[in-house]
Amino acid sequence: MALKRRFSALLIAAVASTAVAVTGGAAQAAPSSAAGEALAPKLLKFGQSVVIKGERGGRLRVTPTGVYYHRTRADDSPKPVTKYFTAVAFTVQVLDKADRLSPPVAGGQWAVRAGGRVFDTSSGNAVQVPWIGRVPEGVQRTDKGDKDVVIESFDLPGMGGVLQWKDRSGGSFRWQMPRKTSGKNLEPVHEALKAYYGE
Repeated sequence: MALKRRFSALLIAAVASTAVAVTGGAAQAAPSSAAGEALAPKLLKFGQSVVIKGERGGRLRVTPTGVYYHRTRADDSPKPVTKYFTAVAFTVQVLDKADRLSPPVAGGQWAVRAGGRVFDTSSGNAVQVPWIGRVPEGVQRTDKGDKDVVIESFDLPGMGGVLQWKDRSGGSFRWQMPRKTSGKNLEPVHEALKAYYGE
């Protein structure tokens, strides 16, 4: 009986020794869901800058600077499929070599998560906002040191949400959007709306 207990103890010790060797000398718990969530992109404040890898591998400093929520008028056409046509203004500064943010065809994508859904720049009637073609839209190639204003447009169900950027190089960033029109660099949108309504 004593021999059997001694054999069991040796077997347990051997298993424990193997587990320590596999985990690099320390006992480690299996990754939890909480640990997985911690690896998600940090939720940034609107207005915080990030450095994003451009289409050609250059470094771009991108800063969301303003958001405008537009309620269409009774006789406007088209109207949002959801509720608000939304413009988000960014500054994009080239830090080393001429480059631009990856366009959608190259895997770059802006989107907004709101109401449990994700809306990208082609969702709903986002490509038919009243300022379309009148503002600096989408991705533009710029030279080192240049800082340009870019407008991205969305069709959203409400004010607020989480702005997201993802690309094929692994870049992934998130910002908490303001729940009302605010910020700067929205002048191109306001001027475009004046022209659109003939004001």
